[in-house]
Amino acid sequence: MRRGRLVALSLGSVAGAVALSSFGVTHSPPRPTLTRCEAARTATRASEYFSYKAPFGAQVTSPGFERVDQKLMNDPKYQKFVMDHAIHDTLSGKDMVEQYEWYINKETEELLAVTTVGKSLNGYPGVVHGGILGLLIDNSFGILFLNLNKPLSVTANLSINYRAPTYASTQVVLYAKIDRVEGRKMFMTALVWEARSGKVLVDATTLFIAIKKPWWDPFNLLGLLKP
Repeated sequence: MRRGRLVALSLGSVAGAVALSSFGVTHSPPRPTLTRCEAARTATRASEYFSYKAPFGAQVTSPGFERVDQKLMNDPKYQKFVMDHAIHDTLSGKDMVEQYEWYINKETEELLAVTTVGKSLNGYPGVVHGGILGLLIDNSFGILFLNLNKPLSVTANLSINYRAPTYASTQVVLYAKIDRVEGRKMFMTALVWEARSGKVLVDATTLFIAIKKPWWDPFNLLGLLKP
């Protein structure tokens, strides 16, 4: 499948299962996903944030980005939060999501995730299932806004273009950025490209809707992420 749309579940998101009307927010979905030219321009700019050198792979080199996954994953409270999580627990490990490092630039509100998906999450022999990529994109949107101490939000719309196959066991770099915030609406853009060649594989746009904190935050996730 080369193109698709899906509504997915992310870290900090309980999307899809609850109607958006229950949040008291009406919305129009974000504009369609990026054109090829827009995706190429964004990839060219974002690729300056990292370098690729065999055999070490992708290395984030921009001083504006701070790695945040290690600290969180070593926090006992966060470990409890991600128990049974689709990416951080169930699909994490050898031949599955083998690498998932997060780097955040708080000033520019951008994220880079250096990621390797192994050989056991295919949709077609040797090709990563598009749903796995959608899950990683949606989850990374959640990681981005939570690390920026934005309000807890749910995915209202996620629109994806699959530009080229993502081959199993290939290292990719996922880039996400907050484009704008309009009241309780948060619009974001993402790209996934092959780390070694720089080829754009996937691009996406999304709309998240902020929810009232009492509705859901049993582990005080925002408290964990505060400096």
